[in-house]
Amino acid sequence: MPRASIPKSKKPTAKKHRVPAVSGKPIDARFITIGDTDPGIQAKTKLTWAMVVALGVVILSFWLWTLKQNIIDNKNDQSLQKITAEINQTVGELKDIFSQTQKIADYAKSQIDQQNELDNIKQQVLAEIQLNLDSSNWPQHTSSLLKLSLRYPANWSQQETADGLILNSFPAASSTPDIFATVAISKKANAQKLLLANWLKNNGPLADSYTLPTETTLGQKPAVKYTKTNPAEGEVNYLIYGLNDKLIYEIKVASPTGKDIFEPILEKILASVEFIK
Repeated sequence: MPRASIPKSKKPTAKKHRVPAVSGKPIDARFITIGDTDPGIQAKTKLTWAMVVALGVVILSFWLWTLKQNIIDNKNDQSLQKITAEINQTVGELKDIFSQTQKIADYAKSQIDQQNELDNIKQQVLAEIQLNLDSSNWPQHTSSLLKLSLRYPANWSQQETADGLILNSFPAASSTPDIFATVAISKKANAQKLLLANWLKNNGPLADSYTLPTETTLGQKPAVKYTKTNPAEGEVNYLIYGLNDKLIYEIKVASPTGKDIFEPILEKILASVEFIK
C-alpha cells in the first residue's frame, strides 16, 4: 500500500509582545482574551479526529474483507503458511498506515495550535494598542535640533541623532517584532530658502513611487502628503513635507503589516507635532 506523505512543518518563532502598563495604570482585562478557546479551533480538532476514526474503520473493514478472500482462494490447498504470511504483511501495513495517520493528525493539531498562538499574540497587541490610543498620558519629546516637540506612546522608543529623530513602536533594546511601526523625522537642506512647493519641484519623491501630493498640516501649518503607490495589504507608507521658518521637514511614516493596528496612533503622533523657536 502507498504510504501517506507527511508535510514537514517548521513552527514559526512567534515573538512575544509584552503589554506594559501606561503611567502606572493597570491593563484593562476587557481587552485581553489570552487563553480563550476558539470554538472554530475546537470544531476543527473534533473534525480531524472524526476523520481519523472513519479512516481507521474503512481500513479495518478492507483488511477483513481481504483476509476472507485469501482464505477462500487458498482453501483447496490449505496453504496455511501462505495465508499467515499474507496476514502478517497486511497487519504490518495496517500498523504503518495507522502510524502515518497519527502523524497527519498530530500535524493538523500543530497547525491549529500555531494559529491559536498567533491569535493570542494578536490579542495582546490589540490590548496594547487600545491603551496607546489614550494620548493624554503620552510623554512629550522636545528636540532643539529639529525645533519641534511631539508626543508618542510610553512603550515606544525614540532615538535622536544629528540626522533627525526616529520613533519605533518597540523598546530600543529589543529585536524588531513581526508587527511594528516607525516614524522618522529629518530636516532637509534649503539654502535658497524656497517655499515648500518650489522646493518639492526639484527635491520631492519619485513620481513612480508615490501618488500625487495631497494637502495636510504639520504643526498647524500647511504641508503635503505623498502616499506610496500600490502598497501591500495592511501596509502604511507615506511621506509628509512641511515648512517652518524656512526649514523643510520630511517625515517618513511606515508600518509593513500593521495598518489596522497602528494607523490611528501614527495619526495622533503627527497631530501632536508643534514647532518651537
